[in-house]
Order: sequence, then C-alpha cells, then structure tokens
Amino acid sequence: MNRRILFGYAVLICTATVAGRAVAAPNARRDAELLRACALGDDARAAKLLKAGANPNCADQQGATPLIRAVSWTAGDCVQGGREASYVPVIALLLRSGADSERRDRSGQTALIRAAAAGNSLLGRELIARRADVSIRDNRQRSAMTFALRWGQTGELTVALTKAGARLNLVEALLLRSEADAKSVVATADLDARGCNGETALMLAARDGFPGIVRALLARKASPNVLDDHGGAALIYALGVEFIRYVPSNTETWVRRGDNRGDPAIVRALIAAGARPDTKNDQSDTALMLAAQLDAPDIAAALLRGGADPTVKNDRAMTALDFARMNESKA
Repeated sequence: MNRRILFGYAVLICTATVAGRAVAAPNARRDAELLRACALGDDARAAKLLKAGANPNCADQQGATPLIRAVSWTAGDCVQGGREASYVPVIALLLRSGADSERRDRSGQTALIRAAAAGNSLLGRELIARRADVSIRDNRQRSAMTFALRWGQTGELTVALTKAGARLNLVEALLLRSEADAKSVVATADLDARGCNGETALMLAARDGFPGIVRALLARKASPNVLDDHGGAALIYALGVEFIRYVPSNTETWVRRGDNRGDPAIVRALIAAGARPDTKNDQSDTALMLAAQLDAPDIAAALLRGGADPTVKNDRAMTALDFARMNESKA
C-alpha cells in the first residue's frame, strides 16, 4: 500500500462519524477504512470491513456515506481505484449490507444526486435499478435530474430518471429548454430552486429568451439581483450566455449559447423590476462589458438606456468601451 493511500486512511480515521457524531476506536478505524475502501472501489476490502462490524451508514465530516463515496469519488480516488464499472460491486455490496440509498450528506445530496453531479451515469443507473428515490432534492432544490441534464438531454441517466418517474421542476424544464413544460409549472414553482451552477429559473428564462416566463417570475417577485455561483445575475444571462470552465487550461469565461444573441425586451423588463445594471460577476465584468465583448449592440443600447455606466472599470482597469474598441464591436 503506497503512502498516498495510507495517508487517506489516516485522515478518514480522524474524521469518521456516525449520524453526525464522532465514533470511538476501534469502530472509528473500521468505519474510516470502509469509507476509503469504497472511495477506491475496493469491494474485497469493503467486504472484510463490513464483516468485521464496520457501519455501512457511517459518514465523514461532510456527511458522505460509503455509498456516496463510492459513486462520487475524487479525481485522485478515480486514478487509484480504476474505471467507473469497478465500483458497481461496491454499490451492490453496500446495499446488501444495509446501506441507506436515501441517506443525505450535509448539502442534502443522496448517492444518486452525487453520482449525477459527478457525471457517473453508469453508477447512477445502477442505483436507479436498485430502487433509489429519484424525487429527492438537495438543500438548493436540485435533484439527480438537475445534474443529469448538464450531461445531455438524451443521456442514458436522463432517460433512466425519466423512466423511473422523475418529475421536472421549473429549473429543470428550462434546462431542457422546454417552454411548454416551464409554462405549466411557473405559477407554483419554488423561486429559490437552483441549477447545477446556482442558476435561478429567472436566469435560465432570461438566457433562453422566454419573455413570458421572465414576466411571470418577476410578477411573483423573483429577484433579478440574485447571483449564481460565479457571480452572474439575470442581466448577464439575458445576453444569451452561459458560464464555461475549460478544464485542460483551467480558464473560465462566459460564452454565447448557440445562436442566441439575447433579447433587449428581457433586459428592459429586468431593469424595470430593479435589476442593478452595473453588477459585476466573479470576473469583475458587467453585463455591458460582456455585451461589448460579444458584439451585442441591441443589448448594449438597452443596458445604457437602463442606466448602465460605460465608464465602470473591471479588475483589469478596462471599461465596456475598451472592450468594444478591442473587439471592433458595434456595441
């Protein structure tokens, strides 16, 4: 056993908990080793630990159980543990041993939600086949379907969730870009529900150019100034953009979604409802700066008429006009 794995065991020994409480040695040692074995896809080791009395529903400090660890391993665990399929025996073993597939971590996520969030379609489908509850939502009202849609509308996990009876909330209907489904639930939708990156329904409706849904949400007092996980507000989404992280280069940016160039009417509706036009995202850019970068003159005009300040500078000391000049924009 190499030093990295030994260190992982040592860390988990110090942090293992059961039902949120620290457990005493030697049970703590066995539980910590079980967590690690499951994260590594080591079903033989996990079986020995369970036979010796390890708790299949123990949890680490984040509330992650052995089942959750098995379906949402870290990059390091993945390298050490092998391919996704090698974790299927671990899942089967844990469930036979009494693991609760509905146990949640501190973010309110079950093993199925974590599998979907990690893009582990095979493991998610394995849990569904073993009767995992597809309706559970986490603390931000995100279900396994919310995350599955990030990996494709026709992906195998999305299809499996649909067949298992998963119902769409407003955010998920908008992730599907289904205006009809969105309209059917907008009147009763939870305004606090979020998408994978913290997007609200208002942000997604603004992004995809659904003015009727935007107006309906604003009429229900949805806030246009709520920020997503990357500092983006609904006004930025109204440009028809989405946040992208390029893993190989570790760069982040906002890019236009398909051929969507934004809707000035949505910009005007958001500003009329109190949207702050000069709010900056995590990259310190305003909606007007992005409009200049993306050559969106109609959106820029609506922002300017709504009070956007073209002299505001970002952290790189650039204004919207600087971006317009740099990109030879008409904005």
